[in-house]
Amino acid sequence: MKVLALVVLIIAVSGLEAGLVKREAANIPNLDQITQIFNAWAETIKSSTQDLIEKIKSGEAQSHAEQYLEQTKAQAEPLKAEMEKWISQIVEKSKQAFSK
Repeated sequence: MKVLALVVLIIAVSGLEAGLVKREAANIPNLDQITQIFNAWAETIKSSTQDLIEKIKSGEAQSHAEQYLEQTKAQAEPLKAEMEKWISQIVEKSKQAFSK
């Protein structure tokens, strides 16, 4: 009786595993789909590279970079002033602590 129950259990488990493998196999893309994905990716890289080359040649990239640097510098100035103030406060407190 135990042997029969064990055989039935083994058959049931193997059937479940087979069903799981079939479902997983349905989700795997075939070679044509993989080729299409790769070709689309390669085309995107190619067009992005060409756009970047055109921007560099026209000087557009340099003007964008200069604008970005100016914006970053403008945003960093208040932070710089705050950090200088904070550091000077720390230095003053340190001088006071060591002078005692």
